[in-house]
Amino acid sequence: MLEVKIDGQIVGRSAAEVSQRLKDGEPRIYERDRYFHQRLVIIHSINLDEEIARVVGERLYTAITG
Repeated sequence: MLEVKIDGQIVGRSAAEVSQRLKDGEPRIYERDRYFHQRLVIIHSINLDEEIARVVGERLYTAITG
C-alpha cells in the first residue's frame, strides 16, 4: 500500500483534488477517499506489477505537480 500525505500549502491542492485528477486522467486510477480528512491519498498495491506501478507513479506525480 502506498500512502501519500498531501500538504495543500506546498502543492496547492488537497488530497481530494489529487484524487479527482487521478480519476479524471488516463488511465483512470481510483483510490479510497475515506482518508481525505487526514490529507492522505492511498493506493493499494494488489495486483500491481512493475509496469502498472510505473504508470501509477507517473500519474500520481502529474496529479500532484501538474
